[in-house]
Amino acid sequence: MKKIIAALIVLPVFLSFATLPATAAEEYVEEFRFAIEYVYTDGRMALQCQAVNGSSMFTFTQEFEFSEWISIGGWMANDEGIAGFQFSVDDGETWQDAEDPQFSSRKDLAAAGVEYESGHDTAGFGAGKNRIPASAITGDDSELLIRAVTLEGNYVGFVKFASVSAVEGSGETDNEIVYNTFIDDLDDAMIRIPSGTSAPAEAAVEIREGGVIALRGWTVSNVGISKVVYTVDGGDALEVEGPYVKRPDVMGQYPIYTEEQGNTDRVGYGTVDQFMKLPAIKDLKVGFYDVLVLAVSADGNSTFPIIEIELEVYGEGGASTPTAAPADTDDPDSSGEPVKTTDEPSGDPSQEATADPDNTQASPAAPDGKANETGAPGKSGGCKAFSVSFAGPAALCAAWVLVRKKKGEQTDCGRKGCRL
Repeated sequence: MKKIIAALIVLPVFLSFATLPATAAEEYVEEFRFAIEYVYTDGRMALQCQAVNGSSMFTFTQEFEFSEWISIGGWMANDEGIAGFQFSVDDGETWQDAEDPQFSSRKDLAAAGVEYESGHDTAGFGAGKNRIPASAITGDDSELLIRAVTLEGNYVGFVKFASVSAVEGSGETDNEIVYNTFIDDLDDAMIRIPSGTSAPAEAAVEIREGGVIALRGWTVSNVGISKVVYTVDGGDALEVEGPYVKRPDVMGQYPIYTEEQGNTDRVGYGTVDQFMKLPAIKDLKVGFYDVLVLAVSADGNSTFPIIEIELEVYGEGGASTPTAAPADTDDPDSSGEPVKTTDEPSGDPSQEATADPDNTQASPAAPDGKANETGAPGKSGGCKAFSVSFAGPAALCAAWVLVRKKKGEQTDCGRKGCRL
């Protein structure tokens, strides 16, 4: 009888210890920071954004459809680091491991003031990794939960998709070109900088007859970049000699684009000391022209626009709608050669906020730990796609309108600048 009583006492204690590992593995980490920088579906970027949250789940309210897979890119910082992602389509009843797990160091987080430095070495997750297959989506408008698995076997629940659907694929999504571009400097120009993905810059340029267009900027894409070409009024593509340079600052800002895709030593075109020139412009007579500058993919088979220029070539009488004070005859800038104003690049990613007043460019977390308006802690609403916004003095806006009116086009000059 004593043995039976002893067994009854010992057995519950033994069982409680036996269940401890499973109970410990179900613990959720309470303190963390993360940012979702983009969403990829079927090999293309479906959304680029900046959703920064601290210790709370972020909900995408947009509808996402895909035929093969969906993945997210960004970073997650917590004291334990990350070993994998899991997902659930039944409100957390069952969880499955994401495919092709891969995590990387994000050294930029410490410089941005992001805490949990012990987890920075595994904080990054990139394009096309940690995939959630379409075969796991059981119905239309399914809810999708994503959690991180820490190196210590605990969990961080941080992302919810309110509506995902698996659809029959078209087979064309992997070929879509996705890119980001920025024009650091363009001589004698009013520039509209794109604040979104796969959108070219736009500019109104005026030069004296015999001058050239000179510019400096950068482009990164999912098909890389091998060179820059340009056309005048839709004519043949004309070659540009360079100079071309590497832009490690750009590559660090946009980790979704890689050297393996062809983003190497030609990401940047033009330098502070030597701008890239479009030489055929010097042969144009007085008049108005459409100049399109394009990037050529790394394999040479594709092109995509990086800046559209409304060009006015004027004679000795001066420009009809000047965007800047007329240059003196002896001014070295009058021929289109830019004047050096700084020894540092003006368009490195850390300074893009001057051209993007809504601060929608993807970046590390804000040092104060607060989210921007698309990703406020504790809020749902999803990370919005980039919206194009423009800024500039009223005089420049008026000049843009005059140029457009000369070509018979309608414009609207509002509080944020010129909108076509």
